[in-house]
Amino acid sequence: MRISKSFKRKFFYNKKTGTSTYELPPDSIAPFHICYYGRLFWEWGDGIRVHDSQKPQDPDKLSKEDVLSFIQMHSA
Repeated sequence: MRISKSFKRKFFYNKKTGTSTYELPPDSIAPFHICYYGRLFWEWGDGIRVHDSQKPQDPDKLSKEDVLSFIQMHSA
């Protein structure tokens, strides 16, 4: 979702098809039960670094940087 510079309206862009629309695509809404039962819990305890102001990262735990680099590697 982005805001149109010319019309100042939000629009939706589909990366796979290259199309954009001002109408919310119905298949872009994830059902609650799918999200709820398929969720993963990521505890932000000691050794987890989510913000730059936090203590050093424990190398054996998942960090924000790990998640962001995974997303960047798999979003082509």
